[in-house]
Amino acid sequence: MRIAHDDLILSTQGRSFWILDDISPLREIGIAVAAGTYLFKPRNAVRLTNVGSASMAELTPDPRPAGAQIHYYLAQEPAEEVLIEVVDDRGEVVRTFSSDSATVTETNGQQIDKASGLNRLAWQTFYPGPEMPEDAVVWGYTGGVVAPPGTYTVRMTLSEQVQEQSFQLLPDPRIPDVTLASYEEQFRIALEVRDSINSIARTIEDLTAIREQVQGVMDRAESAGQTEVLRALADTLNDKSTSVTEELMQPKNRSAQDPIRFLPRLDNQWIELYGRITGTDGYIYGGAEGAPHEGTIERLSVLIDEWDGVRARYLELLESELQRFNNAVERLGLPAIVLPRRGRLVS
Repeated sequence: MRIAHDDLILSTQGRSFWILDDISPLREIGIAVAAGTYLFKPRNAVRLTNVGSASMAELTPDPRPAGAQIHYYLAQEPAEEVLIEVVDDRGEVVRTFSSDSATVTETNGQQIDKASGLNRLAWQTFYPGPEMPEDAVVWGYTGGVVAPPGTYTVRMTLSEQVQEQSFQLLPDPRIPDVTLASYEEQFRIALEVRDSINSIARTIEDLTAIREQVQGVMDRAESAGQTEVLRALADTLNDKSTSVTEELMQPKNRSAQDPIRFLPRLDNQWIELYGRITGTDGYIYGGAEGAPHEGTIERLSVLIDEWDGVRARYLELLESELQRFNNAVERLGLPAIVLPRRGRLVS
């Protein structure tokens, strides 16, 4: 019997052995039971983005959940929400776990249990990934940004009671040549690329909303016998919004295999770069850990220029064609087009 890295390893004189993962909560269980509500100190986690796959998987025991293990004790099931947040050293909430479904939806978090006794959850050491448009068909890594090594805090809130415990996310011990500064640079650029992908996705959603609402306005105008006044403006707005959309995404992609046949557009090129920077170093996508290579930075510069050009055409569409269309429909007493997250555009 041996304890190593807070795991209990048991073996016999024969061929069998067992591992009880993470016994660190046992050291605090007396305090937890006495307190009634208790957040255990997590043991340090290790950043591992590619751990490989075991052979004879059918004979391999189920592994413990990946990432940082978070344990909490509740003497009885509370009526209030149990809220657990992972916070980085900048004070930013990285991940939210809640027993309340409304909070989960609002924060894009994860549902957790609030049953009496010892509970466990796992933070898989990712920041939020890009927000893809609904029904987007792209190839590449669209998961979260891998968290850099450093100090993180777990915060549990139950009614007015707040408890905090800190732990370390340690670098991958298999690649000691990657410095902490290199991890930070990788993280910084990954966030920059993720935010650009989000901007592209929101633009695609805006353009889709414009075309859908134009159709709705024209249907109402037809009922009122006013289509001739708006037809030319509507056609111009639809044509230009479609043109910008087709620069951002491939409209012919409808199934997972379509990107083989049809040329990827700007969204998929950004996603490919994103996976190169922060994706797992696997067969399909992903690059080496640490700061991106010079070629990756050069590609980022090219994509920034391309996105700036398309975005300028999008903003021009909002300020010209969309504004003229909205002015015309308002003079007719019809509702103006409203963009998601932007509010109503009026003259």
